[in-house]
Amino acid sequence: SRYLMPLLDSMKVSQYYVSITGLTLKSNRCLPKFLYHTIPSHRQASVAQGNIFSEVKQVDGVFHTLTVWENKQKMRKYMLSGAHGKAMKVIGKVAKLDGDGTKVLGYESDSIPSWDEALQLWGKDSKLHGKSSKRANTTSSRILASNNRMLLRRLLVQILVPCLALFVLSKMKILGSSALASLKVR
Repeated sequence: SRYLMPLLDSMKVSQYYVSITGLTLKSNRCLPKFLYHTIPSHRQASVAQGNIFSEVKQVDGVFHTLTVWENKQKMRKYMLSGAHGKAMKVIGKVAKLDGDGTKVLGYESDSIPSWDEALQLWGKDSKLHGKSSKRANTTSSRILASNNRMLLRRLLVQILVPCLALFVLSKMKILGSSALASLKVR
């Protein structure tokens, strides 16, 4: 029993998935658009399958949500669908995405935190929402690839096409070898 209890405790599965978010608006002019998406998103969360607790609160100019779910999969299903899925598509238009802008914290827990606990955890452990370094690297790679394609096109047009034209003309014996020798490549 002395050895079995610690083993059982280590195998214990957390009872809840807690999600704490905080969003700072770009300006007060964004408030109507934010509320247009927030109110339906909150209603959706309240009735979503797997949702146990859902509240919103504004603290020091930051709009917070505290939601508790049966598991992370059910939270993600809600997050990507319906009104909330639509709201996520406009987040960059209404919210700051850098600095202390939009931050999220999700974790497994055996208890539902109070608002004070949630805000303290969010302040300490939250991560910026939005563009990750992986996405930024992917974007940079795409830009680099696009620039390389443009450079290749220029190379083809400015060098290879004239060379190919000269080759074809010489094979068709339109230009003789003395005429080809007199041409200078720029």
